[in-house]
Amino acid sequence: MKVSTIALAISSTLLLSACGGGGSDSDNTTPTRSIQGKAIDGYVVGATVYLDLNYNNKLDAGEPNAITTAGGDFDIVLDADDATCADYVPTVVDVPVGAMDEDLGEVTEAYQMVIPPSVIITSNTDIKNITPLTTVLWSSIERELRQDKQQISCNTVKDQSELRS
Repeated sequence: MKVSTIALAISSTLLLSACGGGGSDSDNTTPTRSIQGKAIDGYVVGATVYLDLNYNNKLDAGEPNAITTAGGDFDIVLDADDATCADYVPTVVDVPVGAMDEDLGEVTEAYQMVIPPSVIITSNTDIKNITPLTTVLWSSIERELRQDKQQISCNTVKDQSELRS
């Protein structure tokens, strides 16, 4: 009888542990979001992908970023603050000299590719494929956004529905 009581106590403890307990610590975790995609001009390996939070087409300190791996894959993990801006800013790929284009070999001239903010170009997938075509599209959209001569940022795009339209 004592053995079955101990076994019951152990299995109850294990069951409660597997359920995660009371969960009171869940309010203290920082929610994150991940942006995944591919840099494609041939799959590009060794390029820097980042959220351009201030619309200046440069990687600045504090802007979330990642380096592309085989297949052009990238995964940018965002903290809560950056996650609120992720849909309102462009995602940029800086391809440096020395990066590898899996179709053509080593890149000999640096270039940049961009995909527009998600709220401007909607997609049925959360995966961002950044290509020369998305870059041409972004160039056209960016020209229109800059016509007003106002400073463009995550907040201006997020707060002004007419600007997004």
